[in-house]
Amino acid sequence: MFYGWVIVGLAFVVQFIAVGSLMQCFPVFLLPLTEEFGVGRAEGVLPPAAMMLSGIVFFPLIGTAVSRFPIRNVMLVGALAMTLGLYALSQATAFWQIVLAYGLTGPLAMGAMGSIACNSLIVNWFQRRRSMALGLAMIGMSISGAIMIPAATWGLETWGWRGVYKFFAILPL
Repeated sequence: MFYGWVIVGLAFVVQFIAVGSLMQCFPVFLLPLTEEFGVGRAEGVLPPAAMMLSGIVFFPLIGTAVSRFPIRNVMLVGALAMTLGLYALSQATAFWQIVLAYGLTGPLAMGAMGSIACNSLIVNWFQRRRSMALGLAMIGMSISGAIMIPAATWGLETWGWRGVYKFFAILPL
């Protein structure tokens, strides 16, 4: 068997974890976070907005890192950033800390562990069937919403939002 397909499977899992825990599940946390920190819903959606805006700075840097350093190392940095960021979210005592954690670690995790690194890795492995390989790996982003949202909702009812963020912090490792 061609090892490139194993890489596609791993990229699928990485996309599933990175996108699912950071982006897809955020609406599950919106109500508990706004209630805990006493902010309105408009202010409550600042964390993913901060992540997207800071991606303007981080993504070109990650792209440069992927072309200069081994992708494995870049992905390890992304996994570490995601673990630290999700753990920091579980320890937040003020809403600005939530925004900061999403804004600083979110794009680093999403780019270095997610789409930029995974796409580059797959492109390096495939010449023929490259588009199919990329498409299969990116399905992880879509499926993550179907699985991670109900799992996060269950976890929220069982452990609370801090417990779910702690659990999510284990996944990238």
